[in-house]
Amino acid sequence: MPKRVIHGEGIWRSDKLARVEPTWVRAEYANLIPLALANGVFECNPRRVWSEVYSYNRADIAVQDVETIILPALVGVGLLFCWKDEDGKGWGYWPGIEKPGRLPGKSRRGRNEAVGPEPPAEELRKFLESNGIHKLPGFGFGSGLGSGIPSSEAPASDKAKNPITQSGQETNLEAVRSLATLLAQRILKNNPKSELRDEKLRERRIKAWTIDLEKMVRLDKWTVDEIRDLIEFAESDEFWRANILSAGKLREKRDQLKLKMEQQGGIRGTPNPRGSNSGASRTAGPHKPKALSRPVPAGPNALTSPREG
Repeated sequence: MPKRVIHGEGIWRSDKLARVEPTWVRAEYANLIPLALANGVFECNPRRVWSEVYSYNRADIAVQDVETIILPALVGVGLLFCWKDEDGKGWGYWPGIEKPGRLPGKSRRGRNEAVGPEPPAEELRKFLESNGIHKLPGFGFGSGLGSGIPSSEAPASDKAKNPITQSGQETNLEAVRSLATLLAQRILKNNPKSELRDEKLRERRIKAWTIDLEKMVRLDKWTVDEIRDLIEFAESDEFWRANILSAGKLREKRDQLKLKMEQQGGIRGTPNPRGSNSGASRTAGPHKPKALSRPVPAGPNALTSPREG
């Protein structure tokens, strides 16, 4: 197993690490750094990561935690960059690890120390810039651990590249978390014997789902209202509520759900979950969400039945 140098002060004072949610994942960053090969790259397969780091003495961590909580949380703040090679194999890279003293010297790489594939430069550059990082040793951009520009100080042009928006306004993470909570509530209502009846497990799922739904807002450009409508429809539909059992599945099937919802004219028999801005009664009638304007992908696979959620 590689030996890697961890910069204590860089971790203790890292602005990016301070933004990692849930908070318990922050300590896992230092726990995962030794996965890095001599060029800072490691095989980013959740089961492999779990096997090497957690299987022996961390019974509290499951493969699903690695896949849906730990790795996404680090990616979300710019501490971990992930990509797939031509063969579909997943790799990860720790931005900033190339700083002097943290990795073996170049003369040892490939001879005494194994190396992984080099991160795709253009994809890495875009990833770093989307996180407000502009200078990284060895690549010419990105600041690495502990010295990233806090989001409140990032240039306006960079903040515009990574917004969580609803109707043109910035929305805090709590709005997205409320969607994850709503999804958990609806799933539990449909199936009172669901594993979500366990309060601690439910909270962990909500934290993980918040990350998935934040991506749906930031990357897929869905608004909070649109996602809320989609959740209400999916969990009120006899077929979809048996299949949409996580935010990841909701995101995966979003376009199929959108099409089905529009075909059926909205959420059948479900009162408006948000009420009316005009002060009208919440029980005035079924809630019919506005048609979602984004196009639905065409093709033979566009309407395939979903896998088990």
